[in-house]
Amino acid sequence: RDAAATDAAVSEIETALGPIDGLITAAGISRPFLATDMPSDVWEAVIGVNLATGIIAEWQDRDRPPRCPVAIAVGDDGSVYVADTTFRAVLVYNAAGGFVERLAPSGRGSYPPVSSETPGAPETAPASDEDLDPTFRPASLLVHDGVLFVGNIGGRRVDRWDIAQRQWLATLVPPGETNGFVAPTGLAMTADGVLLIVDSVRGRVFRVTADGQWLRPIGRPGRQRGEFVRPKHVTTTPSGLIFVTDAGRQSVLAFTTQGDYLTEIREQPDNWRGFTQPAGLLSLPADGLDAMLIENRPAPEPRPDEWVIVSDTLSGASLHVLGIFLPQRTEAVPNAE
Repeated sequence: RDAAATDAAVSEIETALGPIDGLITAAGISRPFLATDMPSDVWEAVIGVNLATGIIAEWQDRDRPPRCPVAIAVGDDGSVYVADTTFRAVLVYNAAGGFVERLAPSGRGSYPPVSSETPGAPETAPASDEDLDPTFRPASLLVHDGVLFVGNIGGRRVDRWDIAQRQWLATLVPPGETNGFVAPTGLAMTADGVLLIVDSVRGRVFRVTADGQWLRPIGRPGRQRGEFVRPKHVTTTPSGLIFVTDAGRQSVLAFTTQGDYLTEIREQPDNWRGFTQPAGLLSLPADGLDAMLIENRPAPEPRPDEWVIVSDTLSGASLHVLGIFLPQRTEAVPNAE
């Protein structure tokens, strides 16, 4: 009926079913460049893209493919973690695509209590399907400093798996006055160790430091400058900028490291039709996208200081490449912001 009614309906559906972008195409992006995908053929896939050559290849174990992959992360050892909302687990693959295991907390009552302050008692992975926590529905992933962070939309929390010790740590939820999470669909880490958590229903990016201090959230629900309608994912660039996709605004919003609003990237009527339903994000340094030099696509001059790749789940072009010019260079770049 109108924009507000549409936003409310989508939020209600996503609360019940999970991130809608994960049910269509290209829901998440991570390093090395891998995108979760939902094609129309026999089974869902994880697609690998070589950033140096641009070559696209099927990537994963055909005998143990994901069912509904909505997010992806890569560990320091090359292990690939895929969030699967249908299997209600994080599927783990080796660097060659071979299936290793699936991770999910148990529902036996010994799982660490939901807490933003206390560490809780650790627990290993459940032994069987009967032991699985029925509220576990992973929708976002991040690997940082030996810990796998999992945005759990079923449990409305962020779960943490210690990769080396193979145990679940205390979960993360904001303090009571913020009303907690509803749909933590995006995760990222700043250079100074602040965890960013996108809640697509609350319309905010929550922030928590390594020592458990919750900072002022970025943004709030609304359609004004720096506000969110249906935020999806978040990434931080090498320079510290924060980018957030918003499917409701059909745009990408940019913020400073401190969370101050900078600008909104959306359609440009004269030369670009913009995004349709932006979702996944990946940031790269200036030399991180050699694939732009092939297929008769000359690199832009001057070369951007960093790149941001955006997956668009309803666009004809599934992946959009944004060149980011930092403030000290914008005077030399026509029409740059």
